[in-house]
Amino acid sequence: MSQGVQDAWNWSIIWPNIITIVVTIGAFILAYVTSVKSTARMTEIVRDTKLADLRTRWIEDTRKALADFDELAINLVNPPDMAVQNENVARLLRLKTYIRLKLHLPETLHEKAMKRIEQIFLLSSQGKPFANESEEVGRLFNKIFKIEWNRVLVHLGEKTAEDAEREKTELLKGE
Repeated sequence: MSQGVQDAWNWSIIWPNIITIVVTIGAFILAYVTSVKSTARMTEIVRDTKLADLRTRWIEDTRKALADFDELAINLVNPPDMAVQNENVARLLRLKTYIRLKLHLPETLHEKAMKRIEQIFLLSSQGKPFANESEEVGRLFNKIFKIEWNRVLVHLGEKTAEDAEREKTELLKGE
């Protein structure tokens, strides 16, 4: 071989260039994979946070509707006059419908709570007392809210799904 051809294949010159190219490609692939994983994790965190926020708002909104419902039902038992009573019955009916829409009626606990709310509506619109039914609604909704709050904690990663399910099973005993 001639000296010129031998110099063209001088590996001491070629190896650093090959190593530089391999390291550059490796760094690009590593940066890309890290970016994809980071974006996926952030998307999951945002999704879980939004779900937790929606459940929290559902709990608070339903609590307010229940308080309004109870207040109106109490006002119906001792109405000041017929016009006010008719207005209260109409508002109570709207709240009953609103609460029904907030509940997931295929769940047994939700269905039982709605039946009690309907009993309160009937009793209060007839001017009859409903203390026992009201107490039962409070008890049922305390369980519903606890179950929903556990779901919030699962979405936020503060509780495992297994722990939440175990607490739900414990809460539903006897229902």
